[in-house]
Amino acid sequence: MKGYLVLFSALAFSQTASAVDIELKQKVKVRDSVNVHSSSLGDGGSLIDSAKKKERTSYQAKLLFSFDPEFYGLNPYFHLGYEWEDKTVDHTSGSLDKSYHEKHVNQFIGVGVKYKAKQLLGAEQIKFDWRFERWFDVDVERHHLAQDASDLSGNFEGYEAKFKIEAVYATPWQQWIVEPRIDYSYAFQDDWLDKSGSNELQMSERGHEVEARLLMTYIVPSALPLTLSLGPEWVYEYGSEKDLVLGWQSENDDVMLATFMATFELPNQGLEFEFWANHQLDGELQGENNFELKMDWKF
Repeated sequence: MKGYLVLFSALAFSQTASAVDIELKQKVKVRDSVNVHSSSLGDGGSLIDSAKKKERTSYQAKLLFSFDPEFYGLNPYFHLGYEWEDKTVDHTSGSLDKSYHEKHVNQFIGVGVKYKAKQLLGAEQIKFDWRFERWFDVDVERHHLAQDASDLSGNFEGYEAKFKIEAVYATPWQQWIVEPRIDYSYAFQDDWLDKSGSNELQMSERGHEVEARLLMTYIVPSALPLTLSLGPEWVYEYGSEKDLVLGWQSENDDVMLATFMATFELPNQGLEFEFWANHQLDGELQGENNFELKMDWKF
């Protein structure tokens, strides 16, 4: 991984300042989940009630190098990234306490290309963004284990491909715009070995995800750029896990959410802030809240 960091850093800084924009992108995500209850039959035929709740907090930082458009307006870029996630799982099954904390630490590198078009498909502006990220040595470790929890530690590699479309449509009201957004992603992670003592093989996973939002955005009349958005969001997930005997086993799910977004800029300092809040309206995790704060700093 260090070789990749040195190589790409050298390539980036070998360019002139006028040809390359450098940006530090940071993101904090918090997941406020709900209890999921289930029942199953025990060995003696008795009914065992279980409850599980997952809380997640993650931080991601990316150093992005963006090049001036030179070919039909295409804007290529690459980035180096670091991410950690701390997951708290409160899990009880009958009289057993299987709760634990789990930490993931990840380094990744990515390449992508952006394209911006105006007056296309009736929109004032449409943005396209495609990127591919390669994960290196994703470290997994459980800690603060309850008395009946299973230990887990090891590392794996994988990748993710994403495609995003964002459009801006004018409305009869001057301070209001409509912003449809569609995100598609495909992710894959290798199988890996649990090194905590069990030596159990953790299966490969892959998954597709589609997020579609329709935001009504109010441009606040102020000295600094500020927008407030609200609208519905639909998420579809299709995931698979590879079983050694049965092969790939798949499941899918789709949910509706209510979404709020606010953006704020400090143009003279090159800073842009973006805040997201989602509330899940249906599905197994109905009532779950997700919060996300982004800060982008252009040097």
